[in-house]
Amino acid sequence: SCVECDAGYFNPSIGATSCQACPAGSFSAITGSVACVDCEAGFYNPLEGATSCLACAEGTYSNVTGSEVCLACEAGYYNPVTAATECLACPAGAFSDQVGSTECSLCPVDTYNPLEAQTTCLACPNGETSGVGAVACTPIGGCEDVFLELTTDGSASETSWEVIPDGGGPALCSGSGYADNDQVTETCCLPDGCYRLRVLDSFGDGMSNPGGGYVLRDVNGKRIIDNTDGGAGFTSVSALANDQVFCLPLGTDQVIGAHCDRTDFLPTDFLIASENAAVSAEFGVNDANSGYQFWLFDPNGTYSRRVFFSHANPMVGAPPGAQAAAHLRFGNLITNPVPLDLMLNVRIRGRVNGTYNAFGPTCRVMVVSSLPACPTTQLVDDLNNPNHSCGVDRTFGGSDKVVAYPLAGANQYRFRFEQIGDNFVRNITSPTNARLLNWVTSPLVAGASYNV
Repeated sequence: SCVECDAGYFNPSIGATSCQACPAGSFSAITGSVACVDCEAGFYNPLEGATSCLACAEGTYSNVTGSEVCLACEAGYYNPVTAATECLACPAGAFSDQVGSTECSLCPVDTYNPLEAQTTCLACPNGETSGVGAVACTPIGGCEDVFLELTTDGSASETSWEVIPDGGGPALCSGSGYADNDQVTETCCLPDGCYRLRVLDSFGDGMSNPGGGYVLRDVNGKRIIDNTDGGAGFTSVSALANDQVFCLPLGTDQVIGAHCDRTDFLPTDFLIASENAAVSAEFGVNDANSGYQFWLFDPNGTYSRRVFFSHANPMVGAPPGAQAAAHLRFGNLITNPVPLDLMLNVRIRGRVNGTYNAFGPTCRVMVVSSLPACPTTQLVDDLNNPNHSCGVDRTFGGSDKVVAYPLAGANQYRFRFEQIGDNFVRNITSPTNARLLNWVTSPLVAGASYNV
């Protein structure tokens, strides 16, 4: 009778008097084999007559079948797992100067590395410094945080972002790898200067599955760019038009409280800047080169318009006086007109005797093609107004009230109270723009905070 070949051996022919050992790079796990099996990629076998293959160790890999040995990861690459078919590039801010690395080392203090797969880090230039793992250096003297608040869509793996210097260069901050339908806050520390924010989608359908968005804020929480729920408005790149930039620190000029985040302007309406005392002081003194510049833009880059009004040449139809230059009538912009029914950001900066201030924080505005049945307003947000009602403490159940900016012709106002951190919502009406904080059904709770 014939004898079956042992595991690790094979015989492909009839009438054999012996079996052959499986060559290196292959194996046979069963008896009676007529052929051996090549080791899979990620595995190897250095010996003949093997009954199994060995997994490549950390720091090595095999990207072909039938390997007799595994290859060590090159410098600049690493592999932290067994049975790998490839090595990973060290990310920006890290390096590997040895072959066979299982992990990368972070760039030490006062060095940086803006590229992947590097074997060394670069020394910061004179006058600049960095922390551990830096992708760029910053001027000595520090930096201040900006915060990117991301609301991801159902395809968050496609979303990434970067902040790059004005004029280009390696990203100073970047991020990716988020969970679906999540809210994430990323931090980026930037010295005073100007930068570009780019939010990217690798599939080319924006953040539209369903809609996501983002808000960029400065260290004080002031909005720089507000693209809330605007993720469906771009394809691959959401960025300001014409490579425009945001600059730090922010100024203080902005629209009046009643116009901030108002979404029902008509083309005939004025948008009004808050008064800047230094600009007003130039009225009748340096009229031609003092006033206000308005910047209206779409965060997704479809529109951007800057327009300056001086004391000498205010917007046609503006009321006379030192605040005339603070008025912009949407419909009067004939060249590059303001688009209708598109959510825009607006930022403002004063100009004093030829010198511009920094742009202040952003507000959102929309000019509509037709007025909604119930236009929106908001609580009075002016510390100098006796009816100031935004960010205040009030007592419920007595005579305290909150007051909204009045709307011409309105005979009823609806106030919506949403408790922060809870599902409580209370809608209640008032015949005037003031709402007494005293009712029986679904009362407000002492110690709680509410969005109104």
